[in-house]
Amino acid sequence: MTKESSAVIGLGFGDEGKGRTTSYIASKKENAIVIRFSGGQQAAHHVITQDGLDHVFSNFGSATLQKIPTYWSSFCTFDPEGAMNEYMVLEDKGVIPHLFVDAKCPVTTPYEKMANMNSEQKKENGTVGVGVGSTWEREKNLLSLLVEDLQNPTVLKIKMGLIEKYYNLKIDTESFFHAVEDMKNVITMVQGSLSILNNYNQYIFEGSQGLLLDQEYGFFPHVTRSSVGLKNISKINPIEKLNVFYVTRAYQTRHGNGPMTNHGNPVRMNPYEQICPGPQGDFRTAILDLDLLLYSINKDSRYFDPVNYTKNLVITCLDVLEDNQLTYHQKLYRFPDKMEFIKFISDKLGFFNSVYYSESPVIEDMRLFE
Repeated sequence: MTKESSAVIGLGFGDEGKGRTTSYIASKKENAIVIRFSGGQQAAHHVITQDGLDHVFSNFGSATLQKIPTYWSSFCTFDPEGAMNEYMVLEDKGVIPHLFVDAKCPVTTPYEKMANMNSEQKKENGTVGVGVGSTWEREKNLLSLLVEDLQNPTVLKIKMGLIEKYYNLKIDTESFFHAVEDMKNVITMVQGSLSILNNYNQYIFEGSQGLLLDQEYGFFPHVTRSSVGLKNISKINPIEKLNVFYVTRAYQTRHGNGPMTNHGNPVRMNPYEQICPGPQGDFRTAILDLDLLLYSINKDSRYFDPVNYTKNLVITCLDVLEDNQLTYHQKLYRFPDKMEFIKFISDKLGFFNSVYYSESPVIEDMRLFE
């Protein structure tokens, strides 16, 4: 039986609305599983439901509120402490998450988190501060700690000692070891994707960050250590047909340093966001630049034959936009209403099977543009 597959990809510098889009798609599916295929615990995917549930997902898929399980692929780093902390938060909200973690996922320890926080270069280039970049650097330097190693206490103790020497840091790791033990009771380790994905009929691939931060075609050095587009998806499981949802806010956003256009046209802050200063740096906004979105789509589309995938567009946070402005080919455009604004974006970015939009953070309020 052919599996139905959907992918949620951010077109910008992150914070586009991938979480709410994933949750919305999942609400229309049966026997589905969410697949995280890039990044790791640095995601912050905010989901709000009409019945009052509200959660920011970092270590679980964004359809968890709908009781849909998550497969955490080996393209993602895994943070035992973060996962267990979030598990308990969800449990307090009456939600029991179901998480399958690939045995080959690189593990983030307290050492990587501290290394991220201490690195001035990472702060300059951009970091969330949760150890994702440092984890991949450690793996590249052949000091590997994988999820499967957490099952062997002797091996784990040896490797943690070597990691301590690698960073030359003295850190209290007691809570890390407690989390490793606790996770064995609530998180399932799997050997490869086929061992679990064959049990589900519908796959929802949830991206992390945005294409303008991709390690290959983002603006180096202000990039993430991950391929956040379609590249990784075909490597997880054979896919005959893929329904891609490219997501953008109705305006630009960016954390911290790095290129960003239309600086002279800021957008008011989203009242549903709580922006806290941290290692990511300041949160910046500006009106949308369609040239950057075109760049993202054109770069990403090379990874799938056009015959085998359909493109959809999702525009979020229209409720925040006041003047319906954007730029295209460095020219400023203003529109009398939001529907004209959406139509222009859709027309200029190319052919889409469907276009969706939202004027509210609540997932059930997402609408099909007709």
